[in-house]
Amino acid sequence: MKSTMQNFFLATTAALMLITTAGAAHATGTRQAGLCDAPNACNYKTQILKPNPRDDWAYSQAIRTIYLAAGTYSLRYEGCLDHATASTYLPAGTYSWRNLLDPKNGYYHQSVVLDGPVYWSRGTCDWQVFTEGSYTWGTSLSPVR
Repeated sequence: MKSTMQNFFLATTAALMLITTAGAAHATGTRQAGLCDAPNACNYKTQILKPNPRDDWAYSQAIRTIYLAAGTYSLRYEGCLDHATASTYLPAGTYSWRNLLDPKNGYYHQSVVLDGPVYWSRGTCDWQVFTEGSYTWGTSLSPVR
């Protein structure tokens, strides 16, 4: 008979079968330790950002495909000062998980879309960079228990 921990591991592994299609799926930087450990999933990108961006600069994306079991999930923004979160029920299926970082005049506009059995676009956040350097941005998903 399998232990409870083994069953938990098998269930969460099956529920969050991740297939990276583009972008950085897991990056170090400002993220909190353990945030991307199972059963959580992350779609992060680490890149050099400059202060005072302009609207005509190219946007950046972090894109991946993810299979989710049916359930309620909490989505958390990385890069935003308040780490904005939102929760919703998502049916089982494969989703395209797209994060967009769009330079505006003086700040960066970050947004996210999960597109699969349902389309979920939840909130946005705007933030500034005051020093040129390497920054991690994107979103994480966590099952709500």
